[in-house]
Amino acid sequence: MYDGADKIAQFIPNNSSQQSSAMNLCARILEQSKIKVVIDLGCGRGDSREFFKKIDPDIKWVGVDIADSPEVRDRTESGVEFVTYNGINLPFPDNYCDLILCKQVLEHVQYPQELLKNVARVLKKGGIFIGSTSHLEAFHSLSHWNYTPYGLKLLLDRANLNIVEMRPGIDVLTLLFRRLFSHSSLIGRFLSRYFEQESPFNRIAGLFLRVKGKDQREINLWKLLFCGHFVFLVQKADK
Repeated sequence: MYDGADKIAQFIPNNSSQQSSAMNLCARILEQSKIKVVIDLGCGRGDSREFFKKIDPDIKWVGVDIADSPEVRDRTESGVEFVTYNGINLPFPDNYCDLILCKQVLEHVQYPQELLKNVARVLKKGGIFIGSTSHLEAFHSLSHWNYTPYGLKLLLDRANLNIVEMRPGIDVLTLLFRRLFSHSSLIGRFLSRYFEQESPFNRIAGLFLRVKGKDQREINLWKLLFCGHFVFLVQKADK
């Protein structure tokens, strides 16, 4: 059912088929590694700072975004390190940080290949790049692209960044229902919880495929066909 699965199957986990998110991956990495410097690339309002500081108050967190966007205009925090960039060139020296978070940002980037080369430059050797991006999400907040797992793999390969894993995020049906009812704050808040927990279609699909005897990798691949977002964990070579 998933044509071309051989191109990405090695990056699709077989230990769990649970829907994931960029913040879930960050929490796992912070448990496993000592992270000193984090860049939130496309930080918007800077919401991730509290997440990282709660886990480790000593982490240096830097938020990076373009000069103007709907999310930047909503920024209210003061006394926080926010840096402006031009959408391509990250204003940091080589080998600067341990982890770059890029949550639902790449679809808004006009020149993703050039930006990913900058991500590779700024990461330390062995550094981690974690994020999520749109797969089947309609135009939103000045978005340029919708990615496929294979298409993102090709961009990362050209930037000399090594994929560790890709996982399905929220399913497209739940995501579109959230957009449909965006005028209702109550329904919107209810559906928004499925960004961080298993969404209805993913739950049903997982149960059905387990009954059919599919393994975890096959279930992940199937969910990727119908995901609205997918998440990725990438590493810069340590040599």
